[in-house]
Amino acid sequence: MPMGTFPVAGLASFPGSGNSWMRSMIERATGYATGDIYHIPNQEKDFVGEMRNVAAGETIVFKLHDYWKGFTNKRDGQISIQKAILIIRNPYRALIEDFNRLGYGKQRPIDENRFRSEEWSKFMTETFKFSRWLKLSRTLMDMCNHHAPTAPCKAIHIVYYENLETDLKNELLQIIKFLDIQVDERRLSCAIATSESSPHRPLKQPHLSFDPFTQEHRARIDEDMKTFHQWLDSEGLPHPPPAFNN
Repeated sequence: MPMGTFPVAGLASFPGSGNSWMRSMIERATGYATGDIYHIPNQEKDFVGEMRNVAAGETIVFKLHDYWKGFTNKRDGQISIQKAILIIRNPYRALIEDFNRLGYGKQRPIDENRFRSEEWSKFMTETFKFSRWLKLSRTLMDMCNHHAPTAPCKAIHIVYYENLETDLKNELLQIIKFLDIQVDERRLSCAIATSESSPHRPLKQPHLSFDPFTQEHRARIDEDMKTFHQWLDSEGLPHPPPAFNN
């Protein structure tokens, strides 16, 4: 769309949480292109807005995994998000998904040997060093502008990956409304009907035959999840479904 058509809206998530899949679903359900702060040329064949300036308001949302005040990149300049959809997935499953993706791409089976390697240990160390799963949520929640102490945050819309797996239609409907786009029932139905054919949807990976997380890993992740729940309470945002905590 022409520059300035849309507010600058992020589609944010920790890697491995279904961001590319949701881009595809949003495009099908609304008819508008989505963008990506990473501008990956070989993804233009799937996303026509891949290389567009995400700060220009030409795309309805844009993909990102990291964000902070004054965020700048070479292609887009300074990016000031006005609103954001935050996709949250159980961090244990997201970490496994992301580590697998880094080794083999989006749609490859898990190689358990990689989770026994030093590479896995380094991956977890780097994740904790930058608090990536938790930090993105806090940064976006700081965008909230409350008119009263008990008013819920209107700047972000939280989508739980576990709800996408069980009630995709309703979750897409809420996303469309949050983006202030008129619902097109035909498009919405088409998106739902073709969701399984999306080449970007993460495959349901089989469970590992062993627990790759150490006691130290679990203590840190569980503490981050506890903190996240506390933030939800303080901002009046919805809590995750039971499947998130399992």
